Amino acid sequence: MGVPMPRHQPARKLASQLRRVLVPPMPREGRDRHDEIRRFLSLLPPDCNTAFAPGAYASDTFGSWEFKPVHPANKRIHLLAYHHTPFPITSSNPVFAMVDVGVLIVGAGPAGLATAACLTQCSIPYVIVERESCSASLWRNRAYDRLKLHLAKEFCELPHMSYPADAPTYIPKNLFVKYLDDYIECFNIQPKYLTSVESSTYDDDRKCWSIVARDMAECTTMNFIAKFLVVASGENSAENIPVIPGLEDFPGQAIHSSRYKSGKSFSGKSVLVIGSGNSGMEIAYDLATHGANTWIVIRSPIHVMTKELIRLGMTLAHHVPLNLVDNLLVMAAKSRFGDLSRHGITMPKMGPMILKSKTGRSAVIDVGTVRLIEKGNIQVRGSISKIMGNIIKFQCGE
Repeated sequence: MGVPMPRHQPARKLASQLRRVLVPPMPREGRDRHDEIRRFLSLLPPDCNTAFAPGAYASDTFGSWEFKPVHPANKRIHLLAYHHTPFPITSSNPVFAMVDVGVLIVGAGPAGLATAACLTQCSIPYVIVERESCSASLWRNRAYDRLKLHLAKEFCELPHMSYPADAPTYIPKNLFVKYLDDYIECFNIQPKYLTSVESSTYDDDRKCWSIVARDMAECTTMNFIAKFLVVASGENSAENIPVIPGLEDFPGQAIHSSRYKSGKSFSGKSVLVIGSGNSGMEIAYDLATHGANTWIVIRSPIHVMTKELIRLGMTLAHHVPLNLVDNLLVMAAKSRFGDLSRHGITMPKMGPMILKSKTGRSAVIDVGTVRLIEKGNIQVRGSISKIMGNIIKFQCGE
């Protein structure tokens, strides 16, 4: 939450590589059969329930199409997609037994959508599945109200579509969600929602992935055969709750940051924020500005930067070695914030840009939290030892 988004080159690079593999012309036999199926579908009555999945017709070997009646009594016909002969269609799964796709994308967040758009631009067939009922569910349903992108908009736009000219430099959550909706419409991306991947295995002999997915709406199983599997489920998709002795018996409210919306409901209450990443520091600020008695646990060294410094650093990184960029950023941060160790905030030995590239840990982009810490509105504490009822013991003895 609030972690700077990666640039979009990986999606473009992947699409370029896949284009060389997946877009040879379809054999004449395949085109004729594909046209036959389209004509067949056009003759079906409007109330006939069909499922059509064209599959990866440009893969290494050519398979066959099969029509299979599923519920003859109801005249419901399902068209099972192109399949390879080593994987015959069976009756164990009456809706989808086996579906061939060129690329299967798991996750309809920003990364998955960007990959889908790049594949579309290269005319590469794909299927994108998403376990939630909407795209970018983290941004829609599990982000606090005041969240904005922490990087300038030029570093956060997705491939092939810029933000509107009048968009602010730092995009707020609601505007970012609107941008994603426009992106989906622009590239005609059609995720299969409520579809959860249960397993995936790679076949070394056939050089393809076998993926089992569950359609949670229909309570059916789909089996995909994909030449390429793109996992775009997000680095922040899973909750990370630390194991703390006594937490299970804490009588107060304990929530993960993904369920936090605003500090309004915590006014006048005592709240401890565990974690000093971008989400933790910004939530602490939000709580304090809404009148909560706020503490924050800072266990590890962190870099504290401003948005402007990070923007400068990312711009310079295209032209200057990262160690020089880091030296400049660290000097500027010390000049801006002074020595924060007196407030319990220490700095890592590695610079912010190199730390991000080697470990994935981002610098904390200050939204005003440091000023409230200096004023005493937010109290900093170290690691927790244990929780006894509504009393929290820290390793420093407090």
